[in-house]
Amino acid sequence: MRMEGKMGKAVLNPEQKVYNRKRLWIEIKKHKILYLFMLPCVISLIVFSYAPMTGIVLAFKNYRFDLGIFGSEWAGLKHFKSFLTSPEFWTTTRNTLVLSILKIVICFPARLF
Repeated sequence: MRMEGKMGKAVLNPEQKVYNRKRLWIEIKKHKILYLFMLPCVISLIVFSYAPMTGIVLAFKNYRFDLGIFGSEWAGLKHFKSFLTSPEFWTTTRNTLVLSILKIVICFPARLF
């Protein structure tokens, strides 16, 4: 039996929640081969999308090899501030933009043929 809660959302009583949970497991067991087919997609999503995020953490750490990525202390935005205020910032930015534009101008038409 459904009840109306605040904001007009349906609120389930505890018995209905238990029933829904059991029903979900029954459906999963019934279609287990389909979930097995989904397993490679889920694994590749984790490996290629979320695993590289651990490397991004390095930008915010004072990395020490002996402590590892998660053992090193946080640096916050210190590294970004030092890069943005360094004299090489504009040279690096210009080189990046020039290389990207050249890649678009040269490589993109080359792929068409």
